Amino acid sequence: MNKSKGGKVAAVIDIGSSLVKMKVCQVKNKRVEPIDQLECPVRIGHEVFNFGTISFDCLKELVHILHGFQKVMGEYGVQEYKVVATTALREAKNKSFVQDQLRVQNHMEVEVFEDNQEKTLIYSEVIQAIYKHTEKKGKDFSTTLISHIGTGSIGLGIFNGNNLTFSQNISIGSLKLHDVLGSIQDDTEEFYNVVEEYLDALLGRITLPVPNKSIDGMVVTGNEIETIAKLCEVPLENDTYSIKTETIMALFKSIRMMTPEKISFRYGLSEEQAEMLYSALAIYVRLSKMTQSKYIFAPKVELWDPLMHHMLIPKSAEKYLDYVESNAITCAKTFAQRYHCNQQHADQIARYACKIFDRIQRIHGLTQRHRMILELATILHDCGYFVDSKFHLESTFDLIQNIDICGVTYEEMLMTAYVARFNEIGTPNYDDLDFIHIREEQKVICSKLAAIFRLANSLDKSQKQKVKEFKVKLDEERLIITIQSDENVRLEQWAFELCSPFFKDVFGLQPCLTVKSTML
Repeated sequence: MNKSKGGKVAAVIDIGSSLVKMKVCQVKNKRVEPIDQLECPVRIGHEVFNFGTISFDCLKELVHILHGFQKVMGEYGVQEYKVVATTALREAKNKSFVQDQLRVQNHMEVEVFEDNQEKTLIYSEVIQAIYKHTEKKGKDFSTTLISHIGTGSIGLGIFNGNNLTFSQNISIGSLKLHDVLGSIQDDTEEFYNVVEEYLDALLGRITLPVPNKSIDGMVVTGNEIETIAKLCEVPLENDTYSIKTETIMALFKSIRMMTPEKISFRYGLSEEQAEMLYSALAIYVRLSKMTQSKYIFAPKVELWDPLMHHMLIPKSAEKYLDYVESNAITCAKTFAQRYHCNQQHADQIARYACKIFDRIQRIHGLTQRHRMILELATILHDCGYFVDSKFHLESTFDLIQNIDICGVTYEEMLMTAYVARFNEIGTPNYDDLDFIHIREEQKVICSKLAAIFRLANSLDKSQKQKVKEFKVKLDEERLIITIQSDENVRLEQWAFELCSPFFKDVFGLQPCLTVKSTML
């Protein structure tokens, strides 16, 4: 193997539950062209899903595989690479130890993706595939269920033709489903009933927020889709499989009462492939019941595809950040609607908060990502009333920190929850036990965002959108906010005065409110 002529060469190594894979690509004429692809089987998922940890023998095997991959990267002249891991390593109790050993023995930094990060990257490629398919086939994907069926988790998303409006992750996948229920298989002749009931209990309770409860399209990705397509005798066209839903159901019906040994013998698969096929088909069939789609659209997409694009075509990484922010805001609004939040109030204070954030940028030193957290907090800050009006702030915190928002990490949702829980009376207190799970540098960021949020929220305290004009001016020692309203804004002035001292403590600026009103 020799270094390929042309542009920059990059590689992505994906440490999965059952495979460690590497893809090497090169950019040519602003296009990402594949050079080579390698994979080695591992039993990381089996060990973690059954015993909770990765054994030393498995770790040694992983170290050996990565050494081999490093040699190949050297031969191809790889200039940049990423090593990522998903469910199995994420759930391993000795995750930190494994990462440390790979750092010491392979000199590799392994980035362990959270569920939301992994699924959002995959969805970004899926959506591009949908756009290409609609251009060529003229098919409408206006309300579509997108699902990535991994070995250890299932991701669900609702795509409305423009944005993801909903995302949810379930901690079960094709390999984990087999490992969780595999011990029952020898005890019953109706194992398929056990699998179906288990999936019904997990997936049947999920309420998908769609108009008229109608989902017209279904798009799936996953490791087993290629095998399923082959057994269904469906060819790959334009990097996509289009499989009739009834064909997949018929395939599952034909194997649902078979043992893995019989499936293996009948279709010429290894026994492990047969186990994964059974589990994946069971999940596909259950998901298909959530839609009215006659076809399952399956683009050939993997986690390394967007990562490779981001390394080789930097502009795609910038577009991806915009994509994440847009979808996160849309998903948050869907959740806010579910919890009966006042959308007009949220929109109003989001506008105020973002304008204050932008105007004092040289003072706060925060990033666009922090601005997104602030906007998420404004959208979701009243959701706790849905649970308990007396302790709505605590309920708001609990709900937000456990919501799946497209592309937003758990730490970022935790920060969003902290910011949203403070009103004109409450302020962040680092001595509270609530702050125990957040890093020191994030506490300062939370305080900055909370100070902005509280000030913005005070200006619509009545939730009646009385303010018609809103201007922000910054001088050396003051933040001057001018509002125009022809209604009584005494309540807003009172709330603003209560919020001003904390804002000054955080930024060293004295907020001043000027009201232009015929009521005064």
